[in-house]
Amino acid sequence: MPLTVALQSGTGEVLDRILDPEAALSRLLPTEGSSAYSFLSSIDRYGDTIFNRVQAPRFLKEWEDVQAKTESAYERELCLSIRNLFQKMHDGVHLYVRFIGD
Repeated sequence: MPLTVALQSGTGEVLDRILDPEAALSRLLPTEGSSAYSFLSSIDRYGDTIFNRVQAPRFLKEWEDVQAKTESAYERELCLSIRNLFQKMHDGVHLYVRFIGD
């Protein structure tokens, strides 16, 4: 089940979008409810999950572990792209990152 990750404005306008046709995120994300990754394990693979700029530093800290576990160039590029979306959100105002489940 592929996830889409979008950077959105406060009005819902999509400013940037990352597609994952290989469904690598489903393999890389920790299982639901994992106590070691409270933010990442809360991403709903079938629904939408939204993060705001206050949550970005904590998300990025957990994301470092995901990036460290990548095995392919595709996974590394995907992780870097998502990290960059979170950095843009953190540096801006009224921006959100939405994980859109299948």
